[in-house]
Amino acid sequence: MEPIFTLAFSEYKTALELSKYFKKAEAYSINIPLSRFQKGYDLIIYNSETKKSITIQVKASRSYVDTAKRNHRDIDFPIDCHFLFKNFEIKLGASDYYLLFGIYVKPADNSNIATRVAKNKYSFFYLLFSESQMINFLDSIRKKNSNEPESRFSFALDFEGKIYLRRGSPETKNYSDFFLKNRIDELKKKLNPKRKILKPTKSRNKKR
Repeated sequence: MEPIFTLAFSEYKTALELSKYFKKAEAYSINIPLSRFQKGYDLIIYNSETKKSITIQVKASRSYVDTAKRNHRDIDFPIDCHFLFKNFEIKLGASDYYLLFGIYVKPADNSNIATRVAKNKYSFFYLLFSESQMINFLDSIRKKNSNEPESRFSFALDFEGKIYLRRGSPETKNYSDFFLKNRIDELKKKLNPKRKILKPTKSRNKKR
């Protein structure tokens, strides 16, 4: 009889997302601690050839849909939904990276309400910060009307792929560069320092 244990949905989806980039055939594996009370990290990316690993702690948020679709004066797109996170303390050395996870429903493009609801699909976003980046980010979270620390922070997302910090900063800041897909090469370089990252080349049609 095999043991059964539970895993938070945010950690499960993050592990699946990581597995798209870190293939078993390339000596990578995504590991999770057996203990649900493991402190510091939730996932481990391991390279069996170099024996190097990276730990990741996952922080999740639910989404809040912007039904008014109002245009914010300091953002060049209409906000589709918000994600609210609690500020938290970091124990130095507990985890190499911190990942902010969000789940939301991206409506289908259909004016018929019944059809639109039936075709709604869940989507997810993953923002990845190194330990030092996360520490600096959390330290910078402040109330807009004062310089006092803020207990929460929020991101605003549009369905075109941009994400901005809203609550927690006097100015709206673009954090799209922190999407997980934009940090993969950095992670692979840490796991395999000698690996050469090949940049895609444009195919040219040769004339015969």
